[in-house]
Amino acid sequence: MPKHIGKHGRVSMDALMLRDTGLAAELPRPDAPYELDDEESVVWRDVVESMPADHFIPANYHLLTQLCRHIVEARRIEQLVKDYRSRKNRTDFNYKTYAELQKVALSQTQMIQRLSCSMRLTQQANFRQNRRLPKPTINNDEKHPSDENW
Repeated sequence: MPKHIGKHGRVSMDALMLRDTGLAAELPRPDAPYELDDEESVVWRDVVESMPADHFIPANYHLLTQLCRHIVEARRIEQLVKDYRSRKNRTDFNYKTYAELQKVALSQTQMIQRLSCSMRLTQQANFRQNRRLPKPTINNDEKHPSDENW
């Protein structure tokens, strides 16, 4: 009975980069939980697709779930504010009600901002100064004042 002899030596780059098991294997992105409605699930997928595949870990799914709920709720409240604002010229417009709607909208925005920051989803969390500004060019003919000591 012949023995199967395995390949000895280093693994080739092609073998390492196999899509299904190698370094280039695509990490699965988390699916939206069943407890989210359709609109919230769309937000989940948008957020998950906008970040690297390994950004979300199961321990943070509850935060992402709440973020999706708050985003959808903020949209609904903004629609209420918009609809109520269109009644401004009518006699049934109440500034107190309008102010309350604005307060609720602001609280949703603040919660979205807090959750986004805690999960490092904001631009500031993903900003790297060294990528933004070009490195200074040094002209070798010009001497910098601090070079005199050397």
